[in-house]
Amino acid sequence: MRRSPAQPKLSRESILDAALVLIERDGLDALSMRRLAAELDAGTMSLYVYFADKAELLDALVDWVAAVAPLPELHGPWRDRLTAVMTHMYEALSAHPAIARLRVSQPIATPGAFRFTEAALSALRDAGFDAATAARHFRTLFLFTFGVAVFGAPASPEQRGRAAGALAMLPRDEYPTLTGQLGEMLESLDSPVQFEHGLAVLLDGVEASAPARSR
Repeated sequence: MRRSPAQPKLSRESILDAALVLIERDGLDALSMRRLAAELDAGTMSLYVYFADKAELLDALVDWVAAVAPLPELHGPWRDRLTAVMTHMYEALSAHPAIARLRVSQPIATPGAFRFTEAALSALRDAGFDAATAARHFRTLFLFTFGVAVFGAPASPEQRGRAAGALAMLPRDEYPTLTGQLGEMLESLDSPVQFEHGLAVLLDGVEASAPARSR
């Protein structure tokens, strides 16, 4: 009597890993418990042993990604710490664009996601800002970081070529400033460099208004 092939052993980690691969390959809309079970060659109901529903799975996925790429140890002046937090957030979102897109469609309110918030707020409070100002500064920094990670993905050679062609077609008399700096505009499509520049500009403004600049 032939035995049927053994079913793969499931775990939270194996399910989350498969879910991340699926959504980064096929998009967030492609994820369903049935589709994920098929990817794992498992029964759909077996997934519900680990996750009550898709929403719980997505929340766990955010925490799992945060745990895989934990924040580094933060030392030194508040600005250095805040730079490290926002840079790590940008790199994590850029490495997992599906997680970033998840934030577009629904709030991410998990302990793992809040580690960035805690570290950033701590740095801002050490700079001397009150609770309300620290919250607003963090929100501004988060929106910038998130926006660059989601909408500022590095341009491919094809995209740069299309942008260069579109800019070159602009009439110089109507767009004298823009057409006079086409090279510089194309260079701004370099997402990591643009992120570093924008973050430095924002932090210059934050530091200029900090009550305790020596920290």
